Amino acid sequence: MEREAAKLVLDASVAVKWVIQEDYRDYALKLREEHVRGSVEISAPSIIVYEVVNALRYNPELSEADVKKAAESLFGLHMKLEQPTNRLIGKAAETAYKYSVSIYDAAYLGLSELKDCPMITADQELYGKTSSSNLVMLLSSDRFSQWLNNLREASKDRFRNEKP
Repeated sequence: MEREAAKLVLDASVAVKWVIQEDYRDYALKLREEHVRGSVEISAPSIIVYEVVNALRYNPELSEADVKKAAESLFGLHMKLEQPTNRLIGKAAETAYKYSVSIYDAAYLGLSELKDCPMITADQELYGKTSSSNLVMLLSSDRFSQWLNNLREASKDRFRNEKP
């Protein structure tokens, strides 16, 4: 019996680490690796693409060609990019007021709440405002590290059990 991939919502602060050398990049890369392997299904509001590309555009170490290549690689990962709907925008507005965050940030947590799955962020300020939600995990936290280790162990077990 094949195990279903773990679902999560990822915000732009984590995806940027796939390209730029920043603290906890190794965790972000491990998460991407698990997505590529099929152990994790990453979802995000479609605005993630613009937010990541904008952050990369303002990195002085990256050229225009680097930014374009990074954007292409985002699409190549086949994340579930959720388009705005009345339901998602409504949830984002509710979340923005509840946690005093921008609609952009609230779109990620709102999607996480609609999907009833964790949201991973590397944005400490956002985490500080939303940490009362049990769905939000900070990339640098022990909680996330444990979640990722559990996921990797389950993935190894699944691989062992699938061998002929």
